Formats: sequence, C-alpha cells, structure tokens
Amino acid sequence: MRIFSLLSMYFTLQFGVSYYCIYEVEWIGWDLFEPFTYTVSQGTALAGVFFVMRNRGANTEYTNLAEHLQAKRARKWLKKYDFDL
Repeated sequence: MRIFSLLSMYFTLQFGVSYYCIYEVEWIGWDLFEPFTYTVSQGTALAGVFFVMRNRGANTEYTNLAEHLQAKRARKWLKKYDFDL
C-alpha cells in the first residue's frame, strides 16, 4: 500500500511542479522545461519496467501482489538472518 501511495504522491507532485514551472514562472517556458519533463517521464517509465521485470510471474491484482511481495521479503529475511517470519 505504501508503494502505491508514494507513487500517487510522486505523480501528483510531478504534475504540480510541471504546471507551475510552465505556466506561472515567466522565465521558464515550455522550451526550457520540456527536456526536464521528458527525462522525468522516461525515468518513470524505466522504473515501471524495472518493477514489472523484478516481479514478473506474480499476479497483478493488488492482494496477490501484496502477498507476493510479503513472501519475497520473508524469503529474503530467511536467507539473510536465518529468521523465519
């Protein structure tokens, strides 16, 4: 749930900063801010591809994905600390 909340806040912040810089700041126009928005959008897309590839094989429904991530974290703890959750 935290991941999805953080991503929602990130996209909202990205939209707000982009809107403010393009339309409210006089010396920053679209011609100066467009490369920045392109770079951020491409970085976000790459992060999404990384997330999908890292969790491939998991069902994409929210409850199944949460269970998959929890089981993955438990396996990691078991391997690193020899501790079974």
